[in-house]
Amino acid sequence: MRIRVLTISDNPNMRTGQGIIHRHICQGLYESGYDVMSLGWSPEHIENKLPWFIYTTEKHKYYGEDLLDQIIYHERPDIVISIGDPWNFQYVLHLHNRKFFQWVGYTAVDGEKHSGGVPSSWIPILKDMDRIVTYTQYGKNAIGKTLPDEMNKIEVIPHGVDSNIFHPLSDSERLSLRKKYGIADDYIIYLLVSRNQFRKNIPEIFKAWKEFKKDGRHEKALLWPHMLFRDPFGNNLNELIQDLQIQDSLVFFSEFANAKSNLDTIPDGHMNQLYNMADVSLLLSGEGFGFSLVESMATSKPIIALNHSACAELVSGIGELVDVAYYVTGVHNTERPYPNQQSLLEKMDKLYYDAELRNTYAKLGLVKAKKFDWKSIHSKWSKYLRTVVDPLSNNPVLDIIA
Repeated sequence: MRIRVLTISDNPNMRTGQGIIHRHICQGLYESGYDVMSLGWSPEHIENKLPWFIYTTEKHKYYGEDLLDQIIYHERPDIVISIGDPWNFQYVLHLHNRKFFQWVGYTAVDGEKHSGGVPSSWIPILKDMDRIVTYTQYGKNAIGKTLPDEMNKIEVIPHGVDSNIFHPLSDSERLSLRKKYGIADDYIIYLLVSRNQFRKNIPEIFKAWKEFKKDGRHEKALLWPHMLFRDPFGNNLNELIQDLQIQDSLVFFSEFANAKSNLDTIPDGHMNQLYNMADVSLLLSGEGFGFSLVESMATSKPIIALNHSACAELVSGIGELVDVAYYVTGVHNTERPYPNQQSLLEKMDKLYYDAELRNTYAKLGLVKAKKFDWKSIHSKWSKYLRTVVDPLSNNPVLDIIA
């Protein structure tokens, strides 16, 4: 009998972080012979270009709380996989048809509460999940601090990266791209691929950049922020750039920076070109995983990241980690980290002058990226879900009963 799986998250046709994860998990299960269907969140109608059926939500009930009971009743999935923050799925606890499926929560953990562990409001949601899968060991450990009795039902399966899309280009291709955009090869580009959200610490990076370029220092350094400059969940970056007077040392795709929506993304192939043009990749926020980290690794780029959450776990030993200066209590009482400015300046300075170290980190990252190939991740999910439906599918050895 084919296993029926319903997945819930950002619409898998979208190129948001969760949309990418959603699409790849479903694609892997679909190709492995599972019956797959999705409940996809989206702020607007999106054409379905994928081979499985996708239910869509309405703006006023964005997370599908008005639809899921009906979908469960009609589709009878064996497993429901929720992808994202636990608070997105609190309504699942109260479904009339909750008893008809196994709930696997693919759970983001990008920080902890002040006393350690995950927010108290998550406890009933995590307890109701039949299985929990975290993106990182950091996430598993954080949940374990709050719910030590639940550790035996937690698995770690990371996100993946598509090496057919994200891969190193030849030196001649890289030089050609730089020439196309008017960037000399002896300039060092620090690339920041991120959503312009308050928790991403974009202003802290910009302020550090102003200091980095002060008095003509690091003359051949350029910062490339790849994000919307006017995001409703972030800062007005056009205004901030003018206030800090750093516009002369920034490069970016103005068409994307001034787009109206995060749905107006550039094609994956162009993203690969962007990573390849860069010399150093930056990410200075607390993350549940951090797609730009593994995409940077896959394109053989050295990384500067924050010594916190998933970033520390992924980058330790293969890049530079920036100290956390302090924490501010954010949404859901999660402690949000802010980078130490001096530590950030030191890491940027170090990689500006040391080409050999950049090359070493680039090679180490490329090796590590191979561990996150989506084909391998697909296999992990397929095997794992079979044990959810049939715990004996792994052929366990039974103890002798005396």
